[in-house]
Amino acid sequence: MCDYYSAPPAPAARARTGTRPAIRPLALAVATALVAAAVMLASAPGVRAWGDEGHRAVASIAYSRLSPRARVRVDALLAAHPFKDIESAAVWPDGAVKRSRPDTAQWHYVNGHDKPLSGKCEFRYPRDCRDGVCALTAVGHAVATLRLWVTSPERVPPALAAEALAFAVHIVGDLAQPLHASGFARGGNDVPVTFAGHPTNLHAVWDFSLLRKTVAADFGGSWPAWLAQLVGGAAVSTLDTGDVACAATVAADDARAVAACAARWAKQANRIVCRDVFPAGFAPGAETSGAYWAATKAVVHDQLVRGGLRLAAMLNQALE
Repeated sequence: MCDYYSAPPAPAARARTGTRPAIRPLALAVATALVAAAVMLASAPGVRAWGDEGHRAVASIAYSRLSPRARVRVDALLAAHPFKDIESAAVWPDGAVKRSRPDTAQWHYVNGHDKPLSGKCEFRYPRDCRDGVCALTAVGHAVATLRLWVTSPERVPPALAAEALAFAVHIVGDLAQPLHASGFARGGNDVPVTFAGHPTNLHAVWDFSLLRKTVAADFGGSWPAWLAQLVGGAAVSTLDTGDVACAATVAADDARAVAACAARWAKQANRIVCRDVFPAGFAPGAETSGAYWAATKAVVHDQLVRGGLRLAAMLNQALE
């Protein structure tokens, strides 16, 4: 499949902290690869991460804040390819795409050096982006590919630009989920907890359990009402003004500069790991649907808004 990383031979499944392949140059327009891309885009269903609802929320917030020109270009990519809307593009990189292209799995996270049960969280870039392949470099290449599509459309086939858009939307959302910026216990996947009495793990709780309980408890189970509140709140939000400014001013054609900007987002998310994900007194096996949910639901809300604001600023910069 043609994409902005030249994919290595399919490796065996890796642990999250395992060895990663090095970035390779952009591979453009190979006709048979583009046909394969179109087939996969049409057939790959999304699965849930940030609930799937969370990724859709980040995308909706961003779409509501696109400039007129950026929105036209986003719509052109969505209309030309089998993405129903920006929300469906947001969830495409998970699930079937990860299974059929295991080289993309490490594009969804970055591993901070954390010992949160001891109150120690630390993220440093580029140290925590092993072998130079992680969410930060992936979003850098995705955004640079979008910019190249704008400035030199003859060099970037629409199928490639559509894929880059989907990865950019998805990964910016991933970087707002705190455990996507932590290497501890595989981003919390190996931290057992319960939610409403049911065994699960801490990463899953932050991906969807906290969010879904908020919708059920505070919005009467109405996803549209919850999303409307997020989008409306983003319009007046002052969250992360520095990080949004970074996205709004970065040279979108410079993948390294975009990655450095995204590193600021990862650093902010990593701070939440020690402060809110693993608060003082937390221990594996904790029940997380009561006091833990009440203490963290506003954090989840703010991170989704941050993700949407960052994404809008970066897409406006890339697609103007």
